[in-house]
Amino acid sequence: MKSKNGKYIVFFLFSFVTVAGIVIYNSNKTNSFSNLLIINAQANNKATKPQTDDGWGNCDNYKDIKTFKEPKQIVWLAKMNGCLESCQGGSFTRTEAEVEYPRFAAYLPDGEKMPEEYKNRNEFVLKIVGEWIGIGDDYYNTVFGGKCVPVITIKNITPAVSI
Repeated sequence: MKSKNGKYIVFFLFSFVTVAGIVIYNSNKTNSFSNLLIINAQANNKATKPQTDDGWGNCDNYKDIKTFKEPKQIVWLAKMNGCLESCQGGSFTRTEAEVEYPRFAAYLPDGEKMPEEYKNRNEFVLKIVGEWIGIGDDYYNTVFGGKCVPVITIKNITPAVSI
């Protein structure tokens, strides 16, 4: 005579092995799929973008990418278009006409955030004093329309006129 406990043990073992197999199969399938996407994206970039000294060019003006040996001191007037890096920085459009780089990314020191009254206003001109550290591909594809832009470390940011 067979015991009922034996049937439960066999059922439990069968269920455990089946679930474990499904988990392992899906885990491998997901990793393979993710790897395939990464390889495909890399292949697409290599096929369409020329190689630069730093790797594969991302933005339209990828040849402009550089880090200056010494930062350039700047005082620019610009309108803030939106936040970057959880509002530790912002995307800006310069108000001066005919400048080589009308848009730029600017960041405050670690731990500081853009003042609330400046966020997403695009209504008034800000005076940005800082250091231009180079040209980078920060948010080139999502914020800056495929362009590499100047990267600024903000020392001081104030309204150009009273708010």
